[in-house]
Amino acid sequence: MENTSINRRFGISHFFLAIGILLLSTAAMAFAAEQLTKLIFGMDIKALREIPLEQFTIAQSNAYKFSHVFTPIGFMLAAIVCAIVFRKNFLEFTGLKNKSTWMILGLSLVFFGACLPVISALIIYNGQAQFPPEIQNYFTELEALSDHIYGLVLKYNTGGSLLVNILIMSVLPAIGEEIFFRGILMRVSINVTRNVHAGIIISALIFAGLHLQPFKFIPMVALAALFSYIYYRSGSLWIPILLHAVNNAMVVIADWYTKTTGETSALDSDFNLPPIYLISSVVFAAGALYLLWKNSHHTDFTYE
Repeated sequence: MENTSINRRFGISHFFLAIGILLLSTAAMAFAAEQLTKLIFGMDIKALREIPLEQFTIAQSNAYKFSHVFTPIGFMLAAIVCAIVFRKNFLEFTGLKNKSTWMILGLSLVFFGACLPVISALIIYNGQAQFPPEIQNYFTELEALSDHIYGLVLKYNTGGSLLVNILIMSVLPAIGEEIFFRGILMRVSINVTRNVHAGIIISALIFAGLHLQPFKFIPMVALAALFSYIYYRSGSLWIPILLHAVNNAMVVIADWYTKTTGETSALDSDFNLPPIYLISSVVFAAGALYLLWKNSHHTDFTYE
């Protein structure tokens, strides 16, 4: 009983240390982004954010993209510091050292793909949520700011800029966010609760909450949980990193497609799937999940 109590206090301290280190790291990277953007481009990040989208120039867009690189670096730095503080091997502790099989990778991709229509339905459902007027207005402002930031980064998402935007908006965020939220925070949360499902939900809620997109909160929790369970069954963090990057890249590519052709993509917010496709995707996802579970084994995330 005494050892259990000690381990629980040990786990709780790691949980709050991880959150604190994340906040300090992201604050440090935000400061670095602000100073270096001024030094290299002669522009202020806050001033850039307030420029109307239609007035945003290519030079301003490049400066803003540069500043965005520091956010995923902050997540990576936080994860590295956590591993050092916890006295753990970074690659082993985060699952970056672990390999998976081609079968598990394939089943994970199929499961992820089958879940996408459900995620799309959750985006529509969450976007229609109603709250008391003051909260509704506040949430609407947060969502509008997030959409504006995405719009500024992707303002010139045509031609060769597509690859740069995929790197900045897809690949780097996927690596940084998965390393911290799944590699560190999920593992610490599971170690605190001694329950895989509770740890996954806690880390997914924090992941979604920190994105400050209240009208996309539910689908973000669902996506985070999906990545977490795949990590739990595969043991390799590289699979959720890949899936996260693919998910983000689809948004960037859809925006590029719309700007290039003038046609609406299947990922447009006004695009609705027929109910039969949604039902089929649920059945298909359940089958893929069954096969994934049957052909994989659980990962023990507890540690001393």
